[in-house]
Amino acid sequence: MDGVTTVTIGGQAVGLIGVEEAIAAAKARQFTDDEEVKRFLLAAIKAENYVPPQREADYAQALFRLYQKALGVAVAEEESKGLVIRVLGPGCALCERMTADILAILAELGIAADFQHVRDLKEIARFGPIPTPALVINGQVMAAGRAPSRLQLKAMIQQVTGKSG
Repeated sequence: MDGVTTVTIGGQAVGLIGVEEAIAAAKARQFTDDEEVKRFLLAAIKAENYVPPQREADYAQALFRLYQKALGVAVAEEESKGLVIRVLGPGCALCERMTADILAILAELGIAADFQHVRDLKEIARFGPIPTPALVINGQVMAAGRAPSRLQLKAMIQQVTGKSG
């Protein structure tokens, strides 16, 4: 069993098991019909995850997007709803500290967020020429080339959410 992959489905980040295996199996089958790919991926994911019946079309579309990305097709990302936080950095000590601080602040303030620490350099490059570590909140670069203090991070999150605590 492979790890958990975070997938944006209907604007919400969802952790799914077996995504990489399902995509690899779909690629190996060399489908010629997009709907067949969607049905195959959805069935594979449902074997290891709960998929609400009323959301199956959203799951299939999100999985198909990942499949297309794996084939090298340029696809638009589905936008997340709510607070979206990305820490960009290959995994240096500063990036790890910023990640830990943000998760602690979110827990302290009781705020739900679509949070990811993006370590893949190709994914980081999609944000443009940004020195790392960097912090992106709701698509806006809040810090680049440095890790803000915990106090500064908390202020940034409170400013964006309008929530104090």
